[in-house]
Amino acid sequence: MELTGHGDAAMSSKLLRVNDAADELGISGSWLRRAEKRGHIPPAKRDLNGWRIYTEADVALLREKFFPVTKLIPESSDISNDSEE
Repeated sequence: MELTGHGDAAMSSKLLRVNDAADELGISGSWLRRAEKRGHIPPAKRDLNGWRIYTEADVALLREKFFPVTKLIPESSDISNDSEE
C-alpha cells in the first residue's frame, strides 16, 4: 500500500504535516513517526526538505486501515446527571 494518491483529487487535497495528520487520527506525532519507522504503516511522502507530508486522502486511508475511530468517551450530553436528584 502506498500513501498519497495521484491525479486531480490528490492535487486539490490539503497537505498536512505529521503532527496535523496525527491530530486528525487521535494519536501523537511521535507515535505516527515511530509506527512508520518500525514498518507498521506505509512511509509518508516527503517534501523537498524531507518533512513528512500527508494528504487528507492519506489520513482517511490510515484511519480506515490502521486507526479506526471508536467512541470511548461519551459526549457530555450523553451523560445523565442522576446525582443531582
